[in-house]
Amino acid sequence: MHGRGYPRSRTHVITNGVVVPPRQAESRRPATLVSLARWHPMKDFQTLLEAFREVVTDIPEARLVCAGFGVDKSNDELRKLINERRLEDAVSTLGPIDNVGTLLRAAKGLVISSRYGEALPMAGLEALALGTPVVTTDVGDTGELTVDRFQLVPAGNPGALAHAMTLLLTATQDAYEDLSSRSYLRLSANFDIRVTVERYDALYRSVRARRTGG
Repeated sequence: MHGRGYPRSRTHVITNGVVVPPRQAESRRPATLVSLARWHPMKDFQTLLEAFREVVTDIPEARLVCAGFGVDKSNDELRKLINERRLEDAVSTLGPIDNVGTLLRAAKGLVISSRYGEALPMAGLEALALGTPVVTTDVGDTGELTVDRFQLVPAGNPGALAHAMTLLLTATQDAYEDLSSRSYLRLSANFDIRVTVERYDALYRSVRARRTGG
């Protein structure tokens, strides 16, 4: 917008918001990571799978569950990426799903591997609402989803992404519970849908007041 000449003084940014459920007691989660992304070059599944190959080398019990449009067993290109890295037993592809919350509650973290094109992913906000930490590439505003430096890595860097995923999966229970709690609190403070509604309401009222002169 600014590059096309729209004045900054008239620009208002209101972030997405989600319903924040009551905080649940944290239980020990399995060494499972989730990717919620459609099949598209911007999502960079190649980097994701290259990184996860490194993770499995160090943590054989680690599992990656991928869900999204086009991310299923009928995708020959995706299946080839998985097979070439010998990840057939470690990676599941579910395609589109309805039970996102159930999947996130049963995982230790959400992984966002996008190379470009992200703003503030709703999948990340949904994860934080359940106390599920996010490991993400530094694209758009994805850094807003993190509470620790290790969670944010350069795009297109399998080694850095693998290191971040490994740190998350090998965190002690106390360290993981702290990360989960801080993730939830960050969402509550910044991305509660009620706050989003209030900001839209305030913006509409200010516009109306300027137009009516009162």
